[in-house]
Amino acid sequence: CSNIKNLAETLRAVPRDTEALCLQGTVTVLPADAFGHFPTLQLLRLQLGAIRITSGSGLLHLDSLYLVGTGAKKLPGNVTGYFALRALDLGRNQVQNLEDGDLLSCQSLELLNLHANGLQLLPPSFLSALPQLQRLNLSVNKLGPTLVLPGGLVSSNLRVLDLSHNELCVLPCGAFSSLPQLQELWLSGNNISNLSRESLEGLRWLKTLDLSWNQIKMLTPDWLSSLPALTSLNLLGTHLEHISGRQLQGPLKLSHLQLGSPGSVQLEMLLKELPQLQVLALSNLNLGNLSVSSFRGLGRLRLLLLN
Repeated sequence: CSNIKNLAETLRAVPRDTEALCLQGTVTVLPADAFGHFPTLQLLRLQLGAIRITSGSGLLHLDSLYLVGTGAKKLPGNVTGYFALRALDLGRNQVQNLEDGDLLSCQSLELLNLHANGLQLLPPSFLSALPQLQRLNLSVNKLGPTLVLPGGLVSSNLRVLDLSHNELCVLPCGAFSSLPQLQELWLSGNNISNLSRESLEGLRWLKTLDLSWNQIKMLTPDWLSSLPALTSLNLLGTHLEHISGRQLQGPLKLSHLQLGSPGSVQLEMLLKELPQLQVLALSNLNLGNLSVSSFRGLGRLRLLLLN
């Protein structure tokens, strides 16, 4: 439902057995027990401006709450605990500061999206206060120039972390050591120039690493040695001066590779180190003399993209 001005009138036209509901408009007041007539409602997406939700809104069974672009400045702690939410999306809001108390009622969350909020710092108890969290989107914030993830209790459940477009320049040694079960790490669109084995230490189960559109100029031969489970690597839009097979040694199951850099590439030597490749994308590379023999030995290759 879009262009809503009278919420009560709109909700009267919605079937009682609705499980998912999206409302868009300019409503600023949410009546008490507004959703009390929807006992099966599990997913609610509200884009109604600066609106406040209370535990008396009739959302007893709510599973997912989407409050994108509402102008919110704090996590809606008054509802997250009451509804035992599993997913909370606060993308494109103004949650610039998080305090420890903001997270006390969020322990059931499995997905938290704080994309594009201007967030500058994470509180010390951030990870330990969210024991069930599996997916965390912190993209398009201001967590740079040096990444500082809260220490303390190790997050054993977090599987996906998006830190894209955060003005990051430095990944300190052991930056992700508190996330041993992480499987996807997205770092696209930052200003990272150097990477070392120590920066990625502890990510032994990581499968996807996106470093595209960073300022990376050099990679040491052992920088991937702490990522034995890696299957997908994106280095598009980097500034590597030289790419060789030695720089991609370590992961034995790398099946998806994207490369894009103005530097020179010893393609044939590089591909000899990657017999498991299934998808290969090459963009803006100085490949020299490219021939069919360059791809000899890639019996598993299903998709080749050349730009």
